[in-house]
Amino acid sequence: MSWLQTLYETYENNADLIGNLNVGKVPLLPICHTTQQVQVTIILDGFGQFLRAKGNAPEERTTIIPCTESSGSRTSKPAPHPLTDKLQYVAGDYSSFGGTKESCWQDYLAQLRDWCQSPFSHPDVRLVLRYVEQGHLIADLVDTGVLFCGPDGKLLSRWEGENPPLIFQKTASEQLETFVRFEINDGVRLPVRLWEDRSVWESFQQYQMSQLTSWDWCYVQGKQMPVSTLNPYKIRHSGDRAKLVSTNDSSNFTYRGRFVQPGQAFSLGYETSQKAHSALRWLIGLQGFLNGDQAVVAWGTKNQPVPNLLQDSLDLSEQADSSFDSLFGSLPADLPQRVPHTRHEYAVRLRNAIAGYGRRLTESDHTAVMMVDSATPGRLSIRYYREMPGSELIKRVQSWHDEHTGCTWLLEYRSVPEACRDASKKPKMVHVTFWGAPSPMDIVKAAYGEKVDDKLKKNTIERILVPCIIDKSLLPRDLVLNAARRASSPESMEEWEWHKTLSIACALIRKFENDRRKKEVWTMSLDRESHNRDYVFGRMLACAQQIERYALNLSGEKRPTNAQRFQLHFSMKPASTWEQLDHRLIPYRDRLGDKADWIQKELEDAMDLLSISDMTDHSLGPVYLLGYSHEMMFFQQEIKRFQELKKTKNLTQDPSDSLSQKESEE
Repeated sequence: MSWLQTLYETYENNADLIGNLNVGKVPLLPICHTTQQVQVTIILDGFGQFLRAKGNAPEERTTIIPCTESSGSRTSKPAPHPLTDKLQYVAGDYSSFGGTKESCWQDYLAQLRDWCQSPFSHPDVRLVLRYVEQGHLIADLVDTGVLFCGPDGKLLSRWEGENPPLIFQKTASEQLETFVRFEINDGVRLPVRLWEDRSVWESFQQYQMSQLTSWDWCYVQGKQMPVSTLNPYKIRHSGDRAKLVSTNDSSNFTYRGRFVQPGQAFSLGYETSQKAHSALRWLIGLQGFLNGDQAVVAWGTKNQPVPNLLQDSLDLSEQADSSFDSLFGSLPADLPQRVPHTRHEYAVRLRNAIAGYGRRLTESDHTAVMMVDSATPGRLSIRYYREMPGSELIKRVQSWHDEHTGCTWLLEYRSVPEACRDASKKPKMVHVTFWGAPSPMDIVKAAYGEKVDDKLKKNTIERILVPCIIDKSLLPRDLVLNAARRASSPESMEEWEWHKTLSIACALIRKFENDRRKKEVWTMSLDRESHNRDYVFGRMLACAQQIERYALNLSGEKRPTNAQRFQLHFSMKPASTWEQLDHRLIPYRDRLGDKADWIQKELEDAMDLLSISDMTDHSLGPVYLLGYSHEMMFFQQEIKRFQELKKTKNLTQDPSDSLSQKESEE
């Protein structure tokens, strides 16, 4: 019951945002209301007479409309919305213009009259009733060129020619499925859009609550009030038909076997249900993550900024609230530093982003994390739910992204827009590397490939998000091994995908090994003292890769190296495979001469760490990838350092001389 209570509190705490279409993809709805894509607006005068009509552009179609308990949950059974609805309900001439479904105009009129005759009537709604009773709504829309008929006088089902009119633009269904809303222009007031008028909302809320006759105890608020028997849907998106709360299944096992009536199993106040479902719908649209039918959202009950649990570290630091303290004040405001250049800069930037969230989420603030998914089109289940103080949520997110305790590595797969002062130009995308934790979605792709099955993707994200990020549990071993296995096969994928897979696999391996041993065994820097057999063999493979790649680059050849081609075999039989690799390196050493001495020295230093008993064909563990990646990082840093020295001091020596100079200085 706590999730309903938390969502209800969230709604109450954000009451000032009710009906605001500019906050999130879906507005926080007033109770007794829902949203609908409405294609046509009819403008009436102060006497309820037709003035004109217009088609709504796709971006202005989202409309807040009143709904009853039945219409808010309607499926195939006709149940009219009280004010804004389809032609089948609002048009008395629906059948005359080709309507194939049963006309529900009389049902719509009866319901609208009842509202207008109640003590909660609204004068503008009475004008709509006066117009709709005339029964020629579609004829008016055809006469004004909003709807279109064919030669037979029936509404067209589709537009055959070019340049379709507005009614046919981005509309999934035919004209007969058009929704209509109303505006009042009486010449005295400013035009009144009934779907935005709070007095109309309040009028219908009072009327609707007066119609609820079933009273019982609300299990959430703990008091007697009108209860809900038909709960809302459209939770994840506008086409979502699945419900979180449902007791209308009297033939299966929703409540049977334990209770006779559904109310004996569960009782939920109508107002509570409306507010809780509206809050969840709003939160998912505002800051949720959607992966097919799976939706994940974390939130503070007072709408405090909460870090996105499914972002990588780069996005987490970039999308922190704009009011957070700037890390790089010396940079122009319109040219922020997109990616930190060093590990220290990354750590500082992440700390500032986390601190920004932390200032808004304290020990006393209430936060929650929820994951929902559906196995069938009609039922939605809560796969995970956790409540915690805001400061605790921040600590757990920080732990996942932290350079010491987190799932972090030098990641090589992101592109970001290049900083540009000219806002009119489309920014160029540039490839970047950054120190940080990968997103759960990228972890899934690293472990199972870019074309991973949707079901496997959802299950894996659930396994990462729930136990690893929120509960700080050990990473699943099979996930780590899958990523390591794919990273050991560079020949099976394109180079960019392999670099991405390798860097993410190293992040997972490091996190898994450190958590397993409950201390930071592996850092993000090269460990020259480690005698770990797997790690040292990884360093040796990197040296072989660097020698051959260096020689190929000098000769202008572009092809995979032997180290890349034999990497999978090397991980399974390292000793015998190394003999073959070492033999194949001879022509490349001869070609490079003393230019390869600095790499050869690195190789010999690594091999000195192995004992005779280590030179066997016992297969390597995933840690060998850490040694390989660390050594490759070292080579890249030395080459970059030499290039910078060459530019500033006009040096001509190769990296081996530069390295020797560096060692003598130390």
